[in-house]
Amino acid sequence: PHDIAYSKLAARREKDLAIEALADLPLTWHFVGRIQGNKTAAIAGGFAWVHGIDRLRIARRLDEQRPPHLPPLDCCIEVNLSGEASKGGATPQELPALATAIAALPRLRLRGLMTLPAAATASSTQAGPPP
Repeated sequence: PHDIAYSKLAARREKDLAIEALADLPLTWHFVGRIQGNKTAAIAGGFAWVHGIDRLRIARRLDEQRPPHLPPLDCCIEVNLSGEASKGGATPQELPALATAIAALPRLRLRGLMTLPAAATASSTQAGPPP
């Protein structure tokens, strides 16, 4: 048994050295970041969560490459709310069709959205505690 303070960790690379170094610990790994098509096999087999699916092609690859002995891959759809070209993510208009398609894939479990609002510089436009 291990005494660990954190059990859920994130990585931005599919071959993060920390994953291998900590393989004997009971950790849940989350992949955070843009997913390249040639990296889907490693992500499908090495992570419990994916934050940032923004294309059906990537979702299908993750579904096809998820090992059958693992539970479905928990995932969030990345949505680019501001329309900034420098950010990835599905558009709000693409979201309904993408969500429907991902929800139908048997090796993926759609759990929510990861949204990317525009950066706010004025303190009056930044989110704060609820009124």
